[in-house]
Amino acid sequence: APDWPEAARLDALARIEREAEKMNELIGQILSLSRLDAQSGELKTESIDLVELLQQVVEDANFESRRQRVTLAAAHAGEVRGNRLLLASAIENVVRNALKYSPEAEAVEVRLQGHAAYCEISVCDHGPGVAADRLETIFEPFTRLDEARQSELGGHGIGLALARKVMQKHGGSINARNRSSGGLCVSLQLPA
Repeated sequence: APDWPEAARLDALARIEREAEKMNELIGQILSLSRLDAQSGELKTESIDLVELLQQVVEDANFESRRQRVTLAAAHAGEVRGNRLLLASAIENVVRNALKYSPEAEAVEVRLQGHAAYCEISVCDHGPGVAADRLETIFEPFTRLDEARQSELGGHGIGLALARKVMQKHGGSINARNRSSGGLCVSLQLPA
């Protein structure tokens, strides 16, 4: 409006820009999910050092949050065959989700463990957790467990759905459980 004070106009423009960025991110995630659904045949894969990949994801997450909020414990230097960009995206989505719900003073813990037939990446937070009967539904597109909280935190319910689709494309799986000490752990399993 032409009669708005300059500060109000600048504030409105900044808000519109933030909303446009959120919308752009949402559209990108929806397109990614759609492409993965439509994709047939084999993924383009390479040998991936999971420790190196996780170090990069953790470093990026800490840079974005402007503090050391994500820790990494790599008990096994696992190598898997997979699509590096898709796997990094899946893990980033899980880490970002954990950061949204974990209190600022608490770290999100990323752990890599090797088993005989698979490698497991777990991302654990200190947030409120999820009702037991909703632990499977959080991986469905557009799932919002708490409309007000999700809206406030900027979630669209796409990130975990994308992570599940990526894991399926790699012959792996993803699941969630509540921690006995509070918070949520999301585990991603990939064939070794």
